[in-house]
Amino acid sequence: MMKQLNINKSNRPQVILITRWDRLSRNTANAYYMISQLQKLGIEPQATDQSLNMSVPENKVLLAIYIVTAEVENDRRSLNIKQGIHKAKKEGRYMG
Repeated sequence: MMKQLNINKSNRPQVILITRWDRLSRNTANAYYMISQLQKLGIEPQATDQSLNMSVPENKVLLAIYIVTAEVENDRRSLNIKQGIHKAKKEGRYMG
């Protein structure tokens, strides 16, 4: 998408809609990078289910919570899976 937006300068949208902020990325650093790149192109990303007015400074806190929650959820799920696999191996169960 970013490649296409950079190529097609004359027909860029002003807004890109996503359903929720965690759909943009489930990695905090990547999400902030994507948001900054879009804003540099003059495109405002907006989430339909979690709308934020980015001109209000306090909404940056909400944005951070929305984005980091998804990353923490992924990290927790990964940790639980690794622990489950480790436990199963200790119990002698075949994994794979």
